[in-house]
Amino acid sequence: MKKNRNARKELLDLYLYLDFKHDDIFEEELTPELVERFNSIKDKYDKKFENRMFDNECYWTEYYGLFKLDGGKIGIDPKRMNTKLYHPFTKKQLEIMNRRNTTYFHPKKKKEDDYFVNCFVHEIDEIIYAF
Repeated sequence: MKKNRNARKELLDLYLYLDFKHDDIFEEELTPELVERFNSIKDKYDKKFENRMFDNECYWTEYYGLFKLDGGKIGIDPKRMNTKLYHPFTKKQLEIMNRRNTTYFHPKKKKEDDYFVNCFVHEIDEIIYAF
């Protein structure tokens, strides 16, 4: 359980970093604690992402909650993706995705409906190429 908690904390730090870098935080959301947290993690993520080819963080799939994991698997953070996509998930889609024991939703090969994750990849590609 602790591993899962730490993974979620890492993920929230990544999102904070991406939102700050992309200027995706509203003035009323800024608190001294958030700014302090960003300053404490900034160097770590700057070093981690220094080789990224994109100028803008919104081109990164991580910004939308879509992660390419080891072994060619895909992990989805439904909460993040639901807030960053132009077309939010339906209640039923969120209900299915939230039935997980890990940080990410992992589509399964056994369930055909899970492979609709490809539409997320396609939508993110459309967003990227729209710029």
